[in-house]
Amino acid sequence: MTEPDILSSSRDIADASAGALRARSALGSSSGSFYALDRHPAPLNPETKRSDAADQTAVDVLSILSDVQETAFTWDVESDRIEWAANARPVLGVRAIEAVGTGTQFELLMAPEHIERRRAAMMPSDLSYSDAQSRNEAHYRVQYRFTPGGRRTDFTIWLEEHGQCSLDSLGQIKTARGVVRVINEQYWEEQRLLHMSDHDELTGQLNRIRLTEALGAVLTRSELTRQSSCFLMACVDNLATINDSFGFEVGDEVIAAVARIIKSRLRGGDSMGRYSSNKIGIILNDCGPGAMRIAAERFIKAVREATIRTGACQLSATISIGGVRIPDQASTIPQALGHALQALDRAIARGDRASAEQVFEDAIPEFKRRKPAPQPVEPVPQARLASS
Repeated sequence: MTEPDILSSSRDIADASAGALRARSALGSSSGSFYALDRHPAPLNPETKRSDAADQTAVDVLSILSDVQETAFTWDVESDRIEWAANARPVLGVRAIEAVGTGTQFELLMAPEHIERRRAAMMPSDLSYSDAQSRNEAHYRVQYRFTPGGRRTDFTIWLEEHGQCSLDSLGQIKTARGVVRVINEQYWEEQRLLHMSDHDELTGQLNRIRLTEALGAVLTRSELTRQSSCFLMACVDNLATINDSFGFEVGDEVIAAVARIIKSRLRGGDSMGRYSSNKIGIILNDCGPGAMRIAAERFIKAVREATIRTGACQLSATISIGGVRIPDQASTIPQALGHALQALDRAIARGDRASAEQVFEDAIPEFKRRKPAPQPVEPVPQARLASS
């Protein structure tokens, strides 16, 4: 289910719950600042079919929410009053519903470091005055840590809140209504499994399937926008020597460390993944040949200058990189992968014969002269391994 679908579903639940709550309140069973669903309802007139329907709706919605550890709320910002569904106290784990009767009281039970996160999610900082004039609502989703017994207690739970804010003409929040659900062990286990399905276990980066999917998305976007991107294929030099000398576990540690180093040098919006045993694919968005050269040199230098601590000893490693421009030199996933791998093979071969200086080979001029057969761009590093 996509995020808009989730938000739409959440709004439906919140609307149904709030409607049921208002219906109960209209029956005269409301008291104080909270919906009367948290108290015993007054006797209903059996001849009032509308009241019976509203009562049944309230029971059905609250039963569903309770089963999935969710509760609904409406927050009036001007008065700071929060009206909760009747199941809020057991779902949130608070001693009394009055403990979360206002927005201020609710924030007092949140982790201090997450309060601003929630405020920012509900009121995006990039919402301009013109946006506020044209939009009267904003949707949000946020997760935060919650302490039902107060900040002096050790017991905490994680909550996910998603809903809708009504805005005034200045873009300020008038009311917010939504759904809060508990996300503990089961949620984090689901997230862990989802992460595992998308990421390589050793490096923590995208796995081969997700890497090729991301590459396909970049190819499609580049064809539509005609903005150049680049795909690099990097590999750890002499990995077989590392495995023979120190064992495969140390080799895995080196691969993971190299991936971390490259990741730390990526720009925001760029991505990478493990293509095979010692090969890492790198996607650079909005990147021309000059920028690709600079990026490749940055990765090569960062790895060469790093000291990698392993279970056996400290090592230093080098990498070789081959690359291709998108869409000029590749218009399909097989082309991009194939050309990048060919460039990498030549980078490794030339690196073995290179001097101590770093070498970068630019094949684009040759490609322009030989337009029928795309040739990849290849940066060629020195390929050596040292131990200390």
